[in-house]
Amino acid sequence: DQTWSWQRLATCGLPLVRYWSETGAGEINDTFMRVHGLTFPDRISVDTNALMVKLISEGIGWGFSRPTTILQNLHMLPKLIVRPMQPPLFSREVFLIGREQEFLIESGIIYDVSTRYVERQLIPQILDFAPWVKDGFKVG
Repeated sequence: DQTWSWQRLATCGLPLVRYWSETGAGEINDTFMRVHGLTFPDRISVDTNALMVKLISEGIGWGFSRPTTILQNLHMLPKLIVRPMQPPLFSREVFLIGREQEFLIESGIIYDVSTRYVERQLIPQILDFAPWVKDGFKVG
């Protein structure tokens, strides 16, 4: 069944597999859930993407994460059901920062290489299993 809601997930009988609160991802996800009033009765905490995806692929629970987490674990994709997130939506921004007027040539090279990689490698791979995120990407 492709229809779901946050309420339905809270009562589906499976626990939320989430990042441990002390990790960066866990802190971000906890804040997202708190701000939007999302609570789930049962939770399993993990500290790595691989463990999260493994537990979910084995039917131990469900979770939400970034598309890059799936890319890191593509070998498990056949055992996963990947669906678009329902509102409220979760997003993040990634920035390249450095000291003003330092390493200008190097930072330009890093910017060019990373934006090319995201556009030519990451986005096409993500769109293979999550085509609905296409309009959510802004690179550059």
